Amino acid sequence: MLLYVPLGLFIGLIPRRSVLVGAGIAAAAMPFAIEGVQALLPRLARSCDAWDVIENVLGLAIGLVIGSLLAGVVRIADQPESGADQP
Repeated sequence: MLLYVPLGLFIGLIPRRSVLVGAGIAAAAMPFAIEGVQALLPRLARSCDAWDVIENVLGLAIGLVIGSLLAGVVRIADQPESGADQP
């Protein structure tokens, strides 16, 4: 689960909505692909577990929430104060 939190955080910080959605979909597909490869290649000696997918997607979601909150804080901090430049 912790592996995907930083990925979700960085995706949440992406400023452009179109890129954010595409990156989020690609990142959400990664746990399924990894578990699929583990199931199809027994030579890897890795077990395929549905809980791994659930935990990885949960970690991604936690990172996305944190990243989106941080992006909102940064946008608010970057806004100029109203009336500060006027004499």
